[in-house]
Amino acid sequence: NIISNCLQNGIRVNAAGNNLNIIGNYIGTDPTGTASIKNGAANYLNNSGISLSNNSSTIISDNLISGNHSLGILAENSNNLQIKRNII
Repeated sequence: NIISNCLQNGIRVNAAGNNLNIIGNYIGTDPTGTASIKNGAANYLNNSGISLSNNSSTIISDNLISGNHSLGILAENSNNLQIKRNII
């Protein structure tokens, strides 16, 4: 999946997002992964490529996360996360 040019976060999971797999995405880039196509606007402080809040048992793996206005991955109040083999 190509996830780019979103007004806020590229991927946002809040509350009931448990046992998710976020795998193999290009977030904040063009389809080749070589050019930035930002997620978020400069006037929002917490625009991230992936933003998780209050969830558990999520796997974030093998993603290219780049060119976003803020953080690559933001995880708040979440547990049992596996964040591996990403290029950020």
